[in-house]
Amino acid sequence: MLKDEYSVKTIELIGNVISVIFIVECLWKIFVMGFVIGKHTYLHDMFNILDFTIVVFSIISFVFEYFDTGIDISYVRAFRALRALRPLKLVSKNEGMKLVVNSLLSSITNLFNVMLISFLFYFVFGIMGIQFLKGRVSACEDLAYTNKTTCLDAGLEWELPNDNYNNIFASMTTFYEVSTLEMWPDIMFRAMDSNSEVDEGPIFNNRYELALLYISFIFITTFFVMNLFISVIVSKFNEQKQKTEGISGLTDEQKEWVKIQRYLVDVSPPQIPVKPTNAFRKFFYDQVLSVWFEWFVTICILLNTVMLCMDYNKASESYLFVMLICNIIFVVIFTVESIMKLIGLGPRFYFSQGSNVFDFIIVISSLLTLDDSISDLLKINLTAFRIFRVARLLRMVKASKTI
Repeated sequence: MLKDEYSVKTIELIGNVISVIFIVECLWKIFVMGFVIGKHTYLHDMFNILDFTIVVFSIISFVFEYFDTGIDISYVRAFRALRALRPLKLVSKNEGMKLVVNSLLSSITNLFNVMLISFLFYFVFGIMGIQFLKGRVSACEDLAYTNKTTCLDAGLEWELPNDNYNNIFASMTTFYEVSTLEMWPDIMFRAMDSNSEVDEGPIFNNRYELALLYISFIFITTFFVMNLFISVIVSKFNEQKQKTEGISGLTDEQKEWVKIQRYLVDVSPPQIPVKPTNAFRKFFYDQVLSVWFEWFVTICILLNTVMLCMDYNKASESYLFVMLICNIIFVVIFTVESIMKLIGLGPRFYFSQGSNVFDFIIVISSLLTLDDSISDLLKINLTAFRIFRVARLLRMVKASKTI
């Protein structure tokens, strides 16, 4: 909080100047567009209504603050807080922000329906929580006492956790806490340790099958219902975007035509390697583009990934030696692959493809890892670069049409 009077007065002056600018803007628009009567008047735009509201509250705050009305209006000082709405004027000045806000406002009705579905799931799981766990998650402050009666007789307290299932409201609140994914395993483990009888102490992993209740709840609410919320907003966003772009009134065929035209503008033609005339290069060109070569490299990548999975701590010397030999074999195979592609496709086309550049970097780093002295010289653990070979599995994604 500023204590310097000069600074306070300066900030107040700047605020008043900005308020005057907003008031002049509002009056100017009303004069040009009209106030409310008509199709394209000032108050027929939602963002103009927001601007008008901010201006009105600014005027009210200014009047009550600087003029003596003879009325106790101390409560009106709360209007100062409404100045925080001023940054919202940026929304009306930016088309992208307007699009997002319009999408959120237009999706409120559908979001309410999704919220009802979400509430239904919470209600169903809340009832299941009552049936399975009502009165079964409490425990004595001294876990040596496993019964409520003996615990109370010993002068101890029978503790009920905040996340319990003793009624529908507590049960739904507990499941809501689980849906936030904040410390939810503790709630699940407490349920798994719960006793089958009411007012009995916990037993470790006594009801581990209850883990399925929480896993299914998280899968349904956190993943499925959350995606429903997102899909509703995205759908409304696309609708608002179509209205902004002026294609909302087009037929499906016309929209498809517009989409194809935009795709043709943005698409770039794929690069195709030129078949060499040299017999030596032509041989390697035919090999690296053949189906058997692609399948052979893919199988090697899979086997190399399996080999990386087989590494474990405190392995024997003979096991590590076999792993080292396998690693050398795969390094040689991938090196030969890169050399064949460089010869057959040519350096220019080879390095124009991002996947080939990535493979080349992996090959170079793999060759460097074969000599530990290079790692010591560069002071970098190059062995870790072998992990990136797993990323070559994406080759199958690119090759498979179904994936």
